[in-house]
Amino acid sequence: MSDLTLRFGLEDDRNADALIAAESLAAWVHYVTEAAKAIDPSDRVSVKLVGLQEGSLKFSQILKKLDQTLGEIDAGASEYPHLKVMAIAIAASVGGVTVTHIDANIFPAPPQTVELSAMDRALLENMAQKVESSSSAQQASRRFLESVERDPAVSEVTVGDDEHERLVIVPRSNFPSRGSLWQVENAPPSERLARDVWDVVLLKASFVNRPARWTFLRDGLPFSAKMDDRDFLAAIRDGRVPIALQEGVMMKLEIEFKEQQDGQVWKALDKTRRITRVINPQPLASPLAVADRPKKSNQAK
Repeated sequence: MSDLTLRFGLEDDRNADALIAAESLAAWVHYVTEAAKAIDPSDRVSVKLVGLQEGSLKFSQILKKLDQTLGEIDAGASEYPHLKVMAIAIAASVGGVTVTHIDANIFPAPPQTVELSAMDRALLENMAQKVESSSSAQQASRRFLESVERDPAVSEVTVGDDEHERLVIVPRSNFPSRGSLWQVENAPPSERLARDVWDVVLLKASFVNRPARWTFLRDGLPFSAKMDDRDFLAAIRDGRVPIALQEGVMMKLEIEFKEQQDGQVWKALDKTRRITRVINPQPLASPLAVADRPKKSNQAK
């Protein structure tokens, strides 16, 4: 059995908002429950309130291991529940920090000193990664910090264990940055916006003065795209396109579209294509534009 303790530090002469504190505690309990479940589905988390201390609110979660038959990790006899508590605290409080920064100094003093071996480090890192890859745990941790940040009386959040009261300290000034760390956004996006210039053959044009889908051939394959070049649409309306836009006409287009990642390959999403600019054929200049050009002076030199 190991304790993971959460404490809210309060500003001088300030009291915590009871409703926000209750909401924050609920979010924290949900986070610890999901984090423990991510590491080991057989874990059960129970919650107890610890006596209030002046200048802080303190809560504690008891992580009870149902299966005590895990045995020793290595000859150093590292304590598994302690490593698990460490992993949860690290993942909750410092996001993507490399857990190899943790050394033996954080573990209990003699006679319970435990050497943090390479195997222990690997286990700790594996636990933290399980928590960080759990979307439910990350959502709960994000809700927790967002809730705490609403109370201006809270000056810091600390996470500790049985032996170290302030194992991890998050001052209020770091709340927004911690929040961004907790959001699982380090993974590359599954969609992106792309733009390219294509040589195409016109199959079908839509002669309306608004964006509509046109059909083309590119490399022998048909595709459609929304005509979103307003200047070109205006040129069609005014009769300033120098050629007849009929089937078989060659065109050069600037195309914008979304791509979705499929393994190591990015694939264009068909219905997202739009024509941002018609490069060729170039419309003739508008008569109004010609009329607006500054006239050359006829004054004698």
